[in-house]
Amino acid sequence: MQFVVVRHAKAVPGEGWKSTDLKRPITGEGEKEAMRLGQALDALPGRVGLAFISDAMRSFETSCLAVPRSTLLVRPRLRNMESREVYEKLRPLCEALQAGKSLADFKDHPEFPLWQRQGQYVANDIEATSAKFDAQLVLVVGHGHLINMVAWALEGQHTNSPCLGPCPAYGTGFLISYGGEGWSETRIFPGS
Repeated sequence: MQFVVVRHAKAVPGEGWKSTDLKRPITGEGEKEAMRLGQALDALPGRVGLAFISDAMRSFETSCLAVPRSTLLVRPRLRNMESREVYEKLRPLCEALQAGKSLADFKDHPEFPLWQRQGQYVANDIEATSAKFDAQLVLVVGHGHLINMVAWALEGQHTNSPCLGPCPAYGTGFLISYGGEGWSETRIFPGS
């Protein structure tokens, strides 16, 4: 089984946006990023059998452009925060990660275990649903504050993981491949 966990493609900036944040679409550059993601997915063995996306328009558009011909089962309302209160508690960590800090920079932060639980919560849901549908290639499209933690949970939280690095650029993320007996490998996706 393989998981491709990516950040949505570049979206219209939130500053000056007149509607809700969830309705922000991807830009022309974002469309190109999503199509490049689709080309990289096409180069993998098999095809995407299941996609998990956030309820934001930019995540939906990214997945639709990346896998337009695949049988795509969309799981809307992908959430990694149990409540608004938890989100507000973790907001400084999320913002710092999106500003270029590495996930590893926060391992000693008092709220890190809470963030870790949120990532594991989403990863458990993704794994259970993927198993039900016997999906061999699973796409997860979300937001910068979600990608690293969920990918790290899906791979088994390896200490030398690329998931501990900075937030991925738009339209990029991690490819997690599972082998026998709990073995997994994670790499940046798409690679350069």
